[in-house]
Amino acid sequence: MPGSEIEEQIKAYIGAAKKSNVTRDRLYKEFIQRNYPTYVVDYYLKKYFDNKKHRIQMVILILVVIAIILVSSYIVLDLKASNQEVEEKVIQPYEEEDCNNKECFVLKAENCNKAEFERLEDGSTFKYETNNCQFVKTALKINPSEPENIKQLLEGKSLTCSYAKGQFEIDWVNTLTLQLDKCQGPLKDGLQKLLQF
Repeated sequence: MPGSEIEEQIKAYIGAAKKSNVTRDRLYKEFIQRNYPTYVVDYYLKKYFDNKKHRIQMVILILVVIAIILVSSYIVLDLKASNQEVEEKVIQPYEEEDCNNKECFVLKAENCNKAEFERLEDGSTFKYETNNCQFVKTALKINPSEPENIKQLLEGKSLTCSYAKGQFEIDWVNTLTLQLDKCQGPLKDGLQKLLQF
């Protein structure tokens, strides 16, 4: 068969079909409908249709698609990482553990970060500490003008309160007796005894 007039006709037909982007399956069916034997169709399609150039083009196309997917994934992941860095910077404006004001302390407490802050209130000194969503309030020094029994109940005593991230109770810093239901410790016990009088 090679070199025959039929081979030249098949070769020309396959060449025209390739230029028209006809699929291999469609071409195969057309040859079978024209009553060519299947072994002849298979032989010539392999010889003229399934050439290396066609396979190389398919490999290149697949590689380009993979490259596009990889680049897109990298861009998306890089944008997510950038957004996360921006969010972290916004959430944590204070870098140091010690705060010198209530606003700094409350911001750190809201994010469950470690912080300390001492505050003088009505002649009494309180120390506030927070770390890992645990708040500790300590009465360092009670106002000297307070009765001795109040000093004994509160001075040097602490209370510890647990909370979830973003749910810090600002009343723990602003007042002595509000929102103590999530707290325990000798300072809480002393405050409750005072409230009973």
